[in-house]
Amino acid sequence: MEYLPEGDLGAYLRESPPLSENEAAQISSQVLEGLAITHREKYAHRNIKPENILVHQRPVPGGPRSWWVKLTNFGLTKILMRAAVSATTAMGTPGYVAPEVLNQVVQDSDAPDLDHFATDIWSLGATVFHILTGTSPLKGCFDIFQYLQSPNTLFPYANLGQQPVSRQEQEFVRALLERKPEQRPDSEAARSHAWVLSTPRGLSPTASKFGS
Repeated sequence: MEYLPEGDLGAYLRESPPLSENEAAQISSQVLEGLAITHREKYAHRNIKPENILVHQRPVPGGPRSWWVKLTNFGLTKILMRAAVSATTAMGTPGYVAPEVLNQVVQDSDAPDLDHFATDIWSLGATVFHILTGTSPLKGCFDIFQYLQSPNTLFPYANLGQQPVSRQEQEFVRALLERKPEQRPDSEAARSHAWVLSTPRGLSPTASKFGS
């Protein structure tokens, strides 16, 4: 098993102020590369959050100026023969779980209409939101469920708008956190977003995107 002394991104964020837009874009790009590979092979991660992003390298004074991260902890990963399957295991982590997952759990429904690829995209959007603001967009199950059940309720983007970030970045996060899963971009489309493409990834193109 590979040992990464820098630990995970969640631990880093708990001790540090929100990251810059450039840093967030580096991390997002690398996680999306790993996620695109996973989805291409018909696997969904289902528990994307800062604690499941390992830090191989981070910017330090007098040292590297870029991030190198790896997506890890595939304990809830599910192989999918199609995009939509039923939810049969744990739902993920409050604060990062997609609203449709919570809705299905609350309704005790096993209907085969949950798109786990789209739930990964939501979780990544919540992760990027946290990287930039230091907080989750919807902090718990109640907030998520209330948002889902209230079509006229606006998403709480205020914290994001108060940060020194570009319109492109805000559009990227909004796209990933669309209320309806079918309106979210897939991992390949998210990789092609102008905000992701405009920022250097910060590591070798051949570097692994996954933890051991």
